[in-house]
Order: sequence, then structure tokens, then C-alpha cells
Amino acid sequence: MKSLKILKDSALFLLALILVPTAIFCVQAKALLESKGIEFEERNVQKDWTKEQLLEAVPTARTLPQIFLNDEYVGGFNELKTRLQ
Repeated sequence: MKSLKILKDSALFLLALILVPTAIFCVQAKALLESKGIEFEERNVQKDWTKEQLLEAVPTARTLPQIFLNDEYVGGFNELKTRLQ
């Protein structure tokens, strides 16, 4: 299993974003984080992970992105947006 340990940190958050770069909610999540100046680690499912590895890390994952904050599972884009309000 690939570690979900988050390597980058910012003043406010340690964040990992598992995504497909062209998926609309992935694009929106990245834009939201960038607009708030929050650094994040991007993990590309098409390059860095297999579907099986993603499901091993997040068994309930059915959509992308899958977002972790300080090693805690946040959810997808809507949960991230709510969390940052």
C-alpha cells in the first residue's frame, strides 16, 4: 500500500490530493487550494497510483479527488470546500 503520509506542509494545513488532472472536481479542488495559498501534494491516479492502490487507501472511493488533511480523510471537493469556509 502506498503511504498517505503528507510530505509538503504549509502554515495552515498538511494536505494530500489524490486526483485525475483533467477531472472537473479535481481541477476545482486544486484551484480552490491555490486561490487560498494552501500548498498540497498532488497524487495522480493515472500516473502514480493504480485503481487498486487507490481503493486500498480509500476503500469507499467512487469519485475523485480524494482529499486528506493532516493524515485525516476529508472526502471530495464538496467536503474540502465546506471545510475551508
